Amino acid sequence: MSKGFVLSVFLLMFGFSCSVSLKGIIIPPEVKTFFVEDFRLSALEAPADLNQRFGEALRNKIRNESRLTLKEIEPDIIFSGNVRSFRISPEAVSANTVAQLNRFEIVIDVTLEYTNKPEAGWKNKSYTFFKTLIQVRTSKMFRIT
Repeated sequence: MSKGFVLSVFLLMFGFSCSVSLKGIIIPPEVKTFFVEDFRLSALEAPADLNQRFGEALRNKIRNESRLTLKEIEPDIIFSGNVRSFRISPEAVSANTVAQLNRFEIVIDVTLEYTNKPEAGWKNKSYTFFKTLIQVRTSKMFRIT
């Protein structure tokens, strides 16, 4: 295993920050509070705290970029989900079959539940984020749009 690959995995596991974007979301006026449940982690190869980092990034983003207030008991909307896949795969291979460029991919399923209107939400909407490991080293971990 090359030192570069080991360093890349280390950076993925410990040296990244999470970024979430809420572009294009319309929040109904009657919705005032939200809660983000702890996301499950079913991707065995993912860093052990990836689900916690994603949940915390989502909480902070909603709290900082919307009018909603975080409320654990009887919120108007609840976000939950699962980190389903975490993969590092070769993107470009050199002549000696060593990966020269690796691709990092994460798949997260998100459920949005309106506590007063169950039919208004959605279940297990999948989001896929991918970057090369070079991009991961130089930018934020992932972005939800």
